[in-house]
Amino acid sequence: KPPALPPSPLPMSKIANFIGDNAVQVDATGAEKALRASYPALLHAKETVELAFANRGGAGRDQHVFSSHRLLLVDVKGLGKRKNFLSVPYSALQAFAIETAGALDGDVELRLYQVGKGWPIQIDFAKAQVDIFAINDFFNRKIVARDAENRPALPRVHDIPLTTKKSGAVADIFNFLGDNAKQINAAAVQASLTSEPTPVLMQGETVELAFKSGRDTVLFTDKRLLRINVKGITGKRVEFLSVIWSSISGF
Repeated sequence: KPPALPPSPLPMSKIANFIGDNAVQVDATGAEKALRASYPALLHAKETVELAFANRGGAGRDQHVFSSHRLLLVDVKGLGKRKNFLSVPYSALQAFAIETAGALDGDVELRLYQVGKGWPIQIDFAKAQVDIFAINDFFNRKIVARDAENRPALPRVHDIPLTTKKSGAVADIFNFLGDNAKQINAAAVQASLTSEPTPVLMQGETVELAFKSGRDTVLFTDKRLLRINVKGITGKRVEFLSVIWSSISGF
């Protein structure tokens, strides 16, 4: 079920979103009707628009459409007659990242990584109008769940016991300077990422191994590799990068 449309932003928020080119959610049904009316051959007969966003706080000309089959980016150029329609099937995406807002940020971010591309597709959303964890859940279902369904089941990794041996003050200093990760309790991390305020994992997803370095964390689950990168002084800006296992060809 798509997230409910948020209330209309305040005038100052509209100005900030326009200047920052931050997208806001619009009615998916209305967006689909408009696309079919203007471009009858663009969408497949059985394709539905599940989420739709308009750039520049809803006052821009571009659209970001998440359909049942693909990501569709509509880029209006020039005087408006020239348009670029970029279609990316979900099967072509090997990783995605969401980033929460920092203390002074007005936007949250989505990055999508395609097979064979060295740079991501990035979409900035208005922080107050878009639930970035709902976006994460959408791509959990479109990318992570689909990948798990289409590949053979991976064997459960045998637990690597947590060491209780203390490393000592000198070793701790070198580990900090060297950015060396230490293993942490996987079950505790799993519990924190399946509920508010950071519902990143899918229901039923298991964290098999977890490692922490400073403020950052790397998780190996039964469905993906998940890197949590805490940014900024306050630590409110956090990137959650999900990489599906089938996209990893070596280690």
